[in-house]
Amino acid sequence: MKKFVLFAAFAALVLSSCTKENGTGFESNVRTVEFTASSVETKTVFGTPDDATYPTLWSENDSKIGLTMNLAKILEADVTVSPDHKTASFAYEFEEALTNQFVVVNPYVALKSVNSSAGTFMMEVPSGQTSSATSPDERAQVMYGISSVTSNLPSKVNLTLKHAVEYLHISFNNVNLDGGTVQSVGISSEKNIAGRFFFTLDGAYQEGSSMLKSISVIPENLNDVWCAIAPVDLSNSLLTVSIVTDKGSLSKTLDIPSGHEFKPGKIFKLSVNMDGITMKESVEYQLVTSADALHWGDKVIIVAADYDFALSTAQNTNNRSGTGIAKGDGVILDPSESVEVIQLGDGLVPGTWSLKAIGGVNDGYLYAAAGINNAGNYLRTWDSLDEQTSWNISFGDFTDADKETPDATRAIIHALTEKRSLLRYNLESNLFSGYNDNTSTFPVKIYRLKGTPDSSPRFSASMPSDGKTISTAAAELPVYVFGNVSWTASVTGGASLDVTSGKGPATLTLSIPENTTTSAKEFKVTVSTSASVSPKSYTLTVTQNGVPASIDVKVGDVLYFENWAGAADGSTNGALDKYAMGGTKVLGNASVVYSASGAYTKTDANANCKLISGRDETLLITPKGSMTVSGIPCAGVKSATLSYVINRSQTGKYVPSSTTDGVTIGSENQDSETDGTSTAYILSFPVSFESGLSTFDLTITNNHSANTRFTNIQVVVTEIY
Repeated sequence: MKKFVLFAAFAALVLSSCTKENGTGFESNVRTVEFTASSVETKTVFGTPDDATYPTLWSENDSKIGLTMNLAKILEADVTVSPDHKTASFAYEFEEALTNQFVVVNPYVALKSVNSSAGTFMMEVPSGQTSSATSPDERAQVMYGISSVTSNLPSKVNLTLKHAVEYLHISFNNVNLDGGTVQSVGISSEKNIAGRFFFTLDGAYQEGSSMLKSISVIPENLNDVWCAIAPVDLSNSLLTVSIVTDKGSLSKTLDIPSGHEFKPGKIFKLSVNMDGITMKESVEYQLVTSADALHWGDKVIIVAADYDFALSTAQNTNNRSGTGIAKGDGVILDPSESVEVIQLGDGLVPGTWSLKAIGGVNDGYLYAAAGINNAGNYLRTWDSLDEQTSWNISFGDFTDADKETPDATRAIIHALTEKRSLLRYNLESNLFSGYNDNTSTFPVKIYRLKGTPDSSPRFSASMPSDGKTISTAAAELPVYVFGNVSWTASVTGGASLDVTSGKGPATLTLSIPENTTTSAKEFKVTVSTSASVSPKSYTLTVTQNGVPASIDVKVGDVLYFENWAGAADGSTNGALDKYAMGGTKVLGNASVVYSASGAYTKTDANANCKLISGRDETLLITPKGSMTVSGIPCAGVKSATLSYVINRSQTGKYVPSSTTDGVTIGSENQDSETDGTSTAYILSFPVSFESGLSTFDLTITNNHSANTRFTNIQVVVTEIY
């Protein structure tokens, strides 16, 4: 086994200096520090080996380096490589701190995040790599250097650059390609070998949550397949290597015995004898070029249009990592297990798609998690269909950057939500997420598993207003039919449908006349089929209020009040204790009905709560969870103010809504109160009511990523008709 003999000396030279007040009375120095790497065996291209070492040289591609001071934030510096590739230099201006410590990472795109409180920095070894005959992919040769801690900004810093990854050099022998052309070499392990991992400031390795068990390599030849892997010990484990060709694939599993040393910077050589390994038919995914080629039940993979990365099974906090993939001429063969398989299904409305991840790691519907609140570029999974999990799919060029290089086979995958809902690829961070329409990220393509589309009978029907109560006014409501069979539709109660029969998906319009009586009316829509499916029929119900009887209501009346928090129940936020009035109040002692959604909810006679340490008197709405109260009286009310008190401050995260026609909830206003230790945040919203309403429903949804406590929910009349 050949070993790296690696040394890099960084000399920090003060080029210029000045002083700057930082507002704390401490006079800090600002210096431009120049770093120079001057060893033959520095980063990044492997040179011709001699009997002792594989020398490494700097490359013209090393134009930038990643660095950070005190793990505060990620910086980038331009690198100058000497003509003989033996030295490289870069410079950056730093402001002196009470303590000073530097970390540098090359290549700069490998440095993903820093955490000063944890004392860690995150790096990434790509799961898609390209191998030359003499060295692994430059992007995968991840190296780092950590300086000592100084009390003053030093005039000279000496760093030793270290390899963060280890290297495999695979030579295949006795390979029978049966006339096939090599597309890629796959390497998979029982252990995580690619993706994002951490190093501590003392050089200790920590696995990250977004790691993968496979790597896809595009080799120059099969005698010298190079790749870099995360610094994990593969001894006493199984390693599977696969040669993927346009005729099929050859795979062999190796038992790596214990005692074989795997360490960062070392090259582990594998000679793989493929004698007797026969070709197996490849799993083939074909490029989709139009919406007509997509079908219910199809299994697809989503791929960066111009780069060799696919949506992976690795879920980051807010997005999906990319994983390596080899693309042939409109075909992807034998994608690794780290590539996420997406199954197409019906979206919320006919004509839209659900994208259900079924790779077995982070299963669920892909959704544009910031599509409502515009909080960030997010892509996550969720277990139910809504606007965020329903996607329109078309083909062509979308952004201005796309139109500069037209390609009709690009997929435009756009959620029904308005913001950050365009599924795109971020090259620098190697991830897929939801972005705004004017994004500078890159387009994607869809590849479909080769095979006959699923034509089995399917049938379902739904209605956004099913089970809900509308006002007395005339209304037109949509009825959705899904599937591929013939169906009929009818309605009772004096309403009408614009279409009463058809085949396949359709959107019907239910027309309900104005109700001028004091009695509520009920309308039942039935959609049925004679096809061999189960169930064969769906009944959807809408209730319309009657003209309300007059009630005594005046400005300042409380239509609805609910309170859970208080010192008596062991409130965890002292600032909320002052609201410990307790109980429920509804105008005229009207009866209200509670419901909730999301994890960790508990229903009692009066509310929906999360049970905290044996107490069930504090309402906690979990992320994506909600609380709904129906039957709040509002007859004669023109406007009101909705308010509630919470223990978190983020604007736009705690969203009120109503499904009652004629009710409009306005923009949020936020105030706060503190008891000196903790803070209570008071959110208020204007609410307007159309004339003729008798009751309405109210939903409060937590779109924050953390559990949030709510109390003192109330609706107060501000204007009457």
